Amino acid sequence: MKKKPKFKHKSVNIREAIKAPNIPPTAEPKILLLDTNFVMAPFLYHTDVLEELRDKMEGSYSIFIPSMVLTELAGIKGKRGRDAPNAAAAFKWLQKKIESHEVKLMLMTGSMDPWMLDFAAKKENKGKTVVCTNDVELRKSLKKKGVKVITMLGRKKLAFS
Repeated sequence: MKKKPKFKHKSVNIREAIKAPNIPPTAEPKILLLDTNFVMAPFLYHTDVLEELRDKMEGSYSIFIPSMVLTELAGIKGKRGRDAPNAAAAFKWLQKKIESHEVKLMLMTGSMDPWMLDFAAKKENKGKTVVCTNDVELRKSLKKKGVKVITMLGRKKLAFS
């Protein structure tokens, strides 16, 4: 008869382990909204933002991409310039993530930044929506409305505010 392996485990404080002090655990899932510049970050800085989010977030959450992100990426990849190859790679990567249901597509109309601000600041979404963006003006507007924001800190780390 085989012996069962003995596992020694140590109690770990999850909050200390992931060091995300501004995102408290909740029973209600969080909505993570990713902006275009945040989606392009893995290709600009060679870091996996989804993996970073998985490592840092507590509780359950769903990642959403507003449909305008795909439109903006398609526009950038169609132009000549230094961002075109990164936008093309981000567009292809995002399509795969949507097809695998790792990321959900959220249909929207209008301009991206005002829509994200309005969506995140709505009474029914406030407190459970976190916007992932590197856009300075959008970050300031979101903070004024009391919406939590995740940004890239340097090239490899995420900052929560």
